[in-house]
Amino acid sequence: MKPTNEQAIELFKVCQDLTQMYLPIYLVRLDERKKRIYILAGQSFEIEILPIKAYLEKRSPISHPITTKIKHQNP
Repeated sequence: MKPTNEQAIELFKVCQDLTQMYLPIYLVRLDERKKRIYILAGQSFEIEILPIKAYLEKRSPISHPITTKIKHQNP
């Protein structure tokens, strides 16, 4: 499976932002089952890039049209 064009562009943007903050990127994986890109960076960043179709099906009417979810856990 290949990422969508939107996912590939978002992946590039996220990786560029992470490296500008001098955070190491440890893992980039494409989850073929859920069709998501998963990034593990720094000591506590977990980032998921969703396919736009899956995001639009699950979003609430008041949510913002963004396809990236970021979790930051304080060490």
